[in-house]
Amino acid sequence: MFWEKEYKYTVIDDEVNLDELKEYLKENSISLSLNDNTSEWAAFSSYYGHEHGFNPFKCASFSNMIASYMTGMSCSAGTEAYYDEERIDTNILNQFNKIQKEDTSEESKVKALFIFIYYLYSDEGFEDDYELKNDIIHVRLGLSDSLKLETFPGKNDSEKIRYAIRKS
Repeated sequence: MFWEKEYKYTVIDDEVNLDELKEYLKENSISLSLNDNTSEWAAFSSYYGHEHGFNPFKCASFSNMIASYMTGMSCSAGTEAYYDEERIDTNILNQFNKIQKEDTSEESKVKALFIFIYYLYSDEGFEDDYELKNDIIHVRLGLSDSLKLETFPGKNDSEKIRYAIRKS
């Protein structure tokens, strides 16, 4: 356990109730039973990520990390196939250790860690830093498209295509 006291997700947002979370889980076909603090944190953080524009995979990874650090128990959603969750975890743990040294209340530290994790997942560079590059596509390009691809920023074709996709 990371904290001396057990904190509920309402320390972050006390306006989101369990009925809203149940409805969100049902609408998004997420199988979590809200029968303990860990699953409540996981549901809330998935909901929170969704409300802030995270895709379903990022929501699941975010909720796993939040649940793990807020309750000491993981709610893994199998997202390690998409994200380098070891690196994410190491980054969060380093920040947790810094936050623990601060001269503030434990509740403030809980809030600060939640905000750090949220901003980590929100960062524009998150995909480049933590997303595993697993999908392979083969594309044939004509001369004009090939020359146009060369004008995009990037060290290699993969970076150039990612740039083009993100700008579209």
